[in-house]
Amino acid sequence: MQPAYPPQYPPPGYPAQQYPPQPYPPPQPYPYPAQPYPAQPYPQPYQQPYPGQAQMQTWTVTQGVCSDWVGVWNMQHVGSGHWLGTSVISVRSNQCTHTPIGTQLTASVDFSTFADRTWRATDTNTTNGSHCQYSGSIGSSNTQASGNYTCGFNGQQSHIVIASQIPFFN
Repeated sequence: MQPAYPPQYPPPGYPAQQYPPQPYPPPQPYPYPAQPYPAQPYPQPYQQPYPGQAQMQTWTVTQGVCSDWVGVWNMQHVGSGHWLGTSVISVRSNQCTHTPIGTQLTASVDFSTFADRTWRATDTNTTNGSHCQYSGSIGSSNTQASGNYTCGFNGQQSHIVIASQIPFFN
């Protein structure tokens, strides 16, 4: 036997007064009077201990075997010695890269400094599919980092120089 469509209410065998269901009774007032929250002191604004912890920074970058690539890393300080950001670099000379001048790459960058004045970085989501590992040291000026990097395609080691207007501070 096929059920009747649309379904019949009330279903056969149930008294009509049970359908439709009755709404819930109206809410009753809360039995206790409202209490205000105790006053909480507002925290003091965050005091940056030194200029190197500015929230956003733009670093200029020169990289490649013959310094053929130039660009910027737009970095956000996310913790002690840790930055995340994006890289936008382009070819200024095809002396060593043999890549057309003006070719541009973008990537996501994860950069960290360490107490021994060294740094490491990785880039991911590079527009050409490459993945690079960087490492080096921070100069005595605290505004320049230099080192080497290797990318996934050819494994060739190249040089990089990163300059910041604000000290890196470890």
